[in-house]
Amino acid sequence: MASRRLIALFSELARLDGLPGKEAPVANYALSFLKNLGLPVQVDGSAAAALSNTGNVVCEVGGVGDFALAAHMDTLYPTAKTEPLVTEDRITSGGKGPLGVDGRAGMAAILYALERAVHSGLLLKPFTVVFTTRAKGNMAGVKHLALPQRVRCAFVFGSELDPGTFTASSPGVA
Repeated sequence: MASRRLIALFSELARLDGLPGKEAPVANYALSFLKNLGLPVQVDGSAAAALSNTGNVVCEVGGVGDFALAAHMDTLYPTAKTEPLVTEDRITSGGKGPLGVDGRAGMAAILYALERAVHSGLLLKPFTVVFTTRAKGNMAGVKHLALPQRVRCAFVFGSELDPGTFTASSPGVA
């Protein structure tokens, strides 16, 4: 299974409440984590338009690149009482609350990869990390996200598809 650090990151994120429009605890976690890595991170001005208590978290790694890594911060149900159960080949709910796995798993994967790259001194091609609000229901966070024009595509960590499958293109969310 994945590293203990990746599992720990996911478990921390899974326990944070972040209902649609109330993602501030998750945004604060991401902001603190990215700042502690020495990366420039900010919250955009989308909170009011997205009807959220925070904006999208945006971090330009190495300057503005031509792609973004993205995940959403919200879950449909409260997750503060979540107790992830880690087995040899998977992580499931221990019976006390849902995992909220799609967006939080994506966030954990992105944060873990950034942490490893920064701590190992790996030179990275510039790119943008984005954690969005209100994906559940109306996609308001991403609708009000203003990425630099140079960003031509995004890899979104969170999907209704089965693991191992992906979407190669999308018409957008307008």
